[in-house]
Amino acid sequence: MKTKINTTFKSLLGFVICALPLASNAQNSVFDIIQNSPNHTILEAGLIQANLDSVLSDTTSQILTVFAPDDSAFYAYFNANGITSADLLANPKLSNILLHHVVSGNVLSTSLSNGEVTTLSGLDVTVDTTNGVMIDNAMVTAADLTAPNGVVHVINDILLPTFDDLTEIISTSPDHTILLTALQTANLVGTLQGAGPFTVFAPTDAAFTAYLAANGLTAADLLANPKLSNILLHHVVSGNVLSTSLSNGEVTTLSGLDVTVDTTNGVMIDNAMVTAADLTAPNGVVHVINDILLPTFDDLTEIISTSPDHTILLTALQTANLVGTLQGAGPFTVFAPTDAAFTAYLAANGLTAADLLANPKLSNILLHHVVSGSVLSTSLSNGEVTTLSGLDVTVDLTNGVVIDNAKVTVADIAADNGVVHVINDILLPTYDDVTEVITTSPEHTVLLQALQAANLVSTLQGAGPFTVFAPTDAAFTAFLTANNLTAAALLADPNLSSILLNHVVGAKVLSTDLSNGNVTTLNNTDVVVDLTNGVMIDNANVTAADIVADNGVVHVIDGILVPANPSTGLFNDSKNAEFKIYPNPTQNNLKINLGKNEKYSIMNITGSIVQSGQLVNGVVNVEGLKKGIYLIQVNNEEGLRDAKFTKE
Repeated sequence: MKTKINTTFKSLLGFVICALPLASNAQNSVFDIIQNSPNHTILEAGLIQANLDSVLSDTTSQILTVFAPDDSAFYAYFNANGITSADLLANPKLSNILLHHVVSGNVLSTSLSNGEVTTLSGLDVTVDTTNGVMIDNAMVTAADLTAPNGVVHVINDILLPTFDDLTEIISTSPDHTILLTALQTANLVGTLQGAGPFTVFAPTDAAFTAYLAANGLTAADLLANPKLSNILLHHVVSGNVLSTSLSNGEVTTLSGLDVTVDTTNGVMIDNAMVTAADLTAPNGVVHVINDILLPTFDDLTEIISTSPDHTILLTALQTANLVGTLQGAGPFTVFAPTDAAFTAYLAANGLTAADLLANPKLSNILLHHVVSGSVLSTSLSNGEVTTLSGLDVTVDLTNGVVIDNAKVTVADIAADNGVVHVINDILLPTYDDVTEVITTSPEHTVLLQALQAANLVSTLQGAGPFTVFAPTDAAFTAFLTANNLTAAALLADPNLSSILLNHVVGAKVLSTDLSNGNVTTLNNTDVVVDLTNGVMIDNANVTAADIVADNGVVHVIDGILVPANPSTGLFNDSKNAEFKIYPNPTQNNLKINLGKNEKYSIMNITGSIVQSGQLVNGVVNVEGLKKGIYLIQVNNEEGLRDAKFTKE
């Protein structure tokens, strides 16, 4: 605070007292001096409006010095600012403005000296006696009009309260205690004491209280909000923008986002009305507003792209080509995991960010964080909400807001096309049962039809748990083509159930639980797990792992797992019971018990022929094949025989 002028005033040299056109200096009070002056009608009306006439009429409690602007001073101020006397009288800061013209004590002109004097507004005016007597920008035109309770000096301009800096405007206001505390909590006091200049739109305590009540929050909740600094900076504009300089349109705040100015009916900043304007300080100006300015974004991706805590989410959205989706009309509600949430998830699962971005299910995972509609936190209720993945997340409001296993840490970040809630964990799509994984997948239509044809849907909707190795449509197409079959022939095959059950294990086996070796399927035959290079089930690659349902897990594969010894159907006939191959598994030669020099073909698990030729005395050399599961077919006089073998 600036050093105040000493109450022992220096004598004033060369000061000429101008005559005041009053009837007499003999008055009962300083208010009488003003009231009896024909040149102070506006000041008189203002004092009465602000209930200060009684203060200036009291001759018993305190002695006061009044710097009294005449009507000409007020009219000049009105014209310069495009307002009327009615506007002044309606100004909620009227009392503070008028008290800024009043000093405690009986300060005659002969006692004035250069320096600052503190007014009853709590702020200073500056006295300059270099050339006459100036009080701030106003000249004293008539001095020393005395009354029993003080003295009046007439001035030719208005004394507007000015502050050392913008924080002083806020700290001295009884209506801005919450804003002051918030600025202190967010460490922004030093910023607003800087050179600037800044323009601050300052919500009152009443504005904060109404906002908190409407959202079921407390002042403590506001102060603990990790986005507090950004919210407050959304009320600050670079530059000294007086109300007379405002025009319709958008203004960019220090949050990096825009607020909209509308001067159609008064001055509106977004949804907030300016109730007191042009409170000036050397480093800017404050306009008081009656509502909170919440940062709003052009679209949801702007919220994410401008957040330092969501770089992984942004990259994932770009990789999955979902940025355009979230820039659409919507509206959407996005539950946005932070970088910390992604990092914890990746570490827990032994993955890297690159693994996440390469996941073929990335789009589905991200859409599982998006709900149709703009759902504010105050509109959430306990229960399930369907996401754009087609699956549900569960909302639990028992202790804060929890979405599945993730807590909402920042709520209601609004954009033009929806709202973002920040969460501290990843929402992984989970399904009611393993059949829901398959039915909602666009890549498993043949598998779904096969399960329905084999009457296995209800089986896989049971308690389980089950692990399903789910061939894609592309895997079925390749297999059917290689075997010159149609989908209809597959669905009509009596061995279909056996084939499908050869893709199901009677336990919940996550990819992290797999190890090299045999696993028995519900068909009572084994499939071979090989983790040497990725995850192989027989000769099929796992292309997407760990799609979790309530009764198990699904792993997507790119081949068909044919049972080793089917007894009927398209893949063999009853004569195969006599068809023997050995040793099985084998490393080099495979011996055939039926046939000597017949033609043979060997197919991999997708149905592609990888080796063919003629048996040599009932032997075929398979040394050149890679490790895996194969099907050998031999065509002799008895017909086509086939059997499954393992190459080690």
